[in-house]
Amino acid sequence: KLKPFADFSWQDLDLTEQEFEDFKSKYLDIYDRSRQEKAEVASILDEVDFELELIHRDEVNVAYILQLLGDIQEKRRTQGDTPDTRKAIKSVLDMLGNETQLRSKRALIEQFIQDYMPNITDEQNMAAIFAGYWNKEKRNAIHALCEREQLDKEGIYKLIDQYNFTGKDPLRDDIFKHLAYKPRLMERKQVYTRIIGEFKEIIHKYEDDTGQLPNFTVSEYAEQKSVNDAMHELGDKQIIFTDDVIYNPDVTTLARFSVTLDKQYSEAVNKLAHYRCAGELVGRGIVSDEVLTEYFAISALINQQLGLPDLTANTATPIKEGDLFWSLTEVREGSVVFDFILNAYGYSL
Repeated sequence: KLKPFADFSWQDLDLTEQEFEDFKSKYLDIYDRSRQEKAEVASILDEVDFELELIHRDEVNVAYILQLLGDIQEKRRTQGDTPDTRKAIKSVLDMLGNETQLRSKRALIEQFIQDYMPNITDEQNMAAIFAGYWNKEKRNAIHALCEREQLDKEGIYKLIDQYNFTGKDPLRDDIFKHLAYKPRLMERKQVYTRIIGEFKEIIHKYEDDTGQLPNFTVSEYAEQKSVNDAMHELGDKQIIFTDDVIYNPDVTTLARFSVTLDKQYSEAVNKLAHYRCAGELVGRGIVSDEVLTEYFAISALINQQLGLPDLTANTATPIKEGDLFWSLTEVREGSVVFDFILNAYGYSL
């Protein structure tokens, strides 16, 4: 909390700014280790009052880091990869290690710097690509939690939505109704504590201290998009994302599909440069034109088997009452997994 004071100068202290940052980094390392210790293990660190607010600067968040990365990317575009840009990247990474609220996000941002920034073209919006990457990683974390704990994923997304709206932890019964099994009486407290801990860790990592990032997730508390407004044109094809229409009262889910391909999940975000919704594609796990082509091929095959027309064709005719349409939920890496839904518009079962 020293820098906001107009009369502050490092020359008035007996240590340099770098020494201060080094001490702070060590301090935070000890704090992180103390948090990770098991509750039943006594530690003298529990007696230490970690006043982290003393070194918390609210203005430094993910959006601020993204602004710095945007400046670096612009210098790379005009000057190439220089010692100055490499030094600037190192400064960003050091900041991520020293800022309390960003330490849990460092690995994610470092991965974006290494794997995505070199492949972003001049025509692409880096902020949108970053937001898509952030959303993709959050989806992966939620999927992993649901797989590990046998939770209904759609239900967990709704609980996260409610948490962001109310700021209140989900109750135990709210969590348990999304479990695929009923915990035994003696296990319930342990199961709830474990799940709510990981639930809040996802919130902390992906949503706290992010600032104003482009948001690709539609809340049930927000005004809903119409089906045609949710449609993205991709050349002679069109795509609709499930979370853009999932809360639309005029949309009915008819069937859910999960298709696994034994193929490499290839990332080539630069190949998405000619799509205006590239960031939103990345946010749902479509990280290359190849992955997008696979989605259209799979949906076309199912169309054929069901005797349906090409529901992903980009036509001038809007979707009308009684029409069917596909919506893509997400694509996951590994053996490539596509989750998508066949929907009906203006029709109820």
